[in-house]
Amino acid sequence: TKTDRRFSNGMLAIFIDPKVVDPAHFFDGEVARYIAYFKDSKLAQGHDAVLIPGEPEAATRAERTKNGVPLTDETWNSIAATARSLGIGEDAIANATG
Repeated sequence: TKTDRRFSNGMLAIFIDPKVVDPAHFFDGEVARYIAYFKDSKLAQGHDAVLIPGEPEAATRAERTKNGVPLTDETWNSIAATARSLGIGEDAIANATG
């Protein structure tokens, strides 16, 4: 990146508060109907669901909340070495994995 030019990523975001533009709450029902229509689409080959934004992340969060965050051996060994260098005992390190 050149330091003599302004950074720009070309993103445009428009935020609309449905409570302001839709006091009758029509928007919520329309969104629910559109999502149902969208999710009823024919599945792409090799896929078992039609997902909307946020669903993969929610599934990952639920799985990691239940089972923990996966770490490579290299990452865990680095964390354990740092803990040892700070005087944390082996029992505490072993118990950190649940």
